[in-house]
Amino acid sequence: MQIEFKSADGVSHERLIEAFTNGYQRYFVSVALNQKILLHMIRADSVDLPSSLVAMNGDKIIGLAAIARRGWTSRLAAMGIVPEFRGKKIGTALLKRALDDARGRGERAMVLETIEQNEPARRLYQAAGFKTVRRLVGYACANVAPAPDSALDEIDPLDVSERVAQWSMPDLPWQIAPQTLAAMNPPHRGYGLGPAFALLTDPFANPITLRSLVVDPFKRKQGWATRLVRALAAAFPEKTWRFSAHVPEEIPFQFFNSLGFEKDKRTQLKMERSLLV
Repeated sequence: MQIEFKSADGVSHERLIEAFTNGYQRYFVSVALNQKILLHMIRADSVDLPSSLVAMNGDKIIGLAAIARRGWTSRLAAMGIVPEFRGKKIGTALLKRALDDARGRGERAMVLETIEQNEPARRLYQAAGFKTVRRLVGYACANVAPAPDSALDEIDPLDVSERVAQWSMPDLPWQIAPQTLAAMNPPHRGYGLGPAFALLTDPFANPITLRSLVVDPFKRKQGWATRLVRALAAAFPEKTWRFSAHVPEEIPFQFFNSLGFEKDKRTQLKMERSLLV
């Protein structure tokens, strides 16, 4: 079997979407990609097509590794192998090529997130030298108690990202890092209430995902985050509210529990591989 790895640069978006879709068939969770999502990944998640890879068997794309880049760090944003070619060490070879390329570009680390319960993927990354940095969790609530608040104010999403950069914990997961949040524009919305700020997905859709929630460190444990979430629930009633599984586990569960959020059963692991050794 002849397998060749090529840059994804120059491959049409249509073929990349097809390759992504095929690579995630019968995956641990269902994954759908379309033109809009692909362009969002390129813009907001910094996916770099020239550094991304496709695995070719003849003229057929049988695997894909989407690589995002920022500074000296790259991220394996997505990797999939079509079902009929799984179990043939193609994923191992594709990951090795991605790591070798990143090292050749002078990058110092590669990061990724993987579903913790997906044991085959976790073993693949561990065998390649990735170490777990932290566990990531998600939450959902269909009945946040609303509390109208005249102090709720819509603000520029860019302002939220700047406050996350100032006030949040270091080394956030890529998807909620301030650099990612800074690329969010409508239908994403930013809101502030006193010293608390939130960035959310389209508030007229359902569910609504809170991409970020941050409070001035000097004003924490005073109920501001709770007040903001309840004000948002009043402004956009009868919605399910979610935090995707990008929330660092060390953020106290009690806050989410007090608002009625339940923890998702599936968790993610943020993993990192040094490229200096």
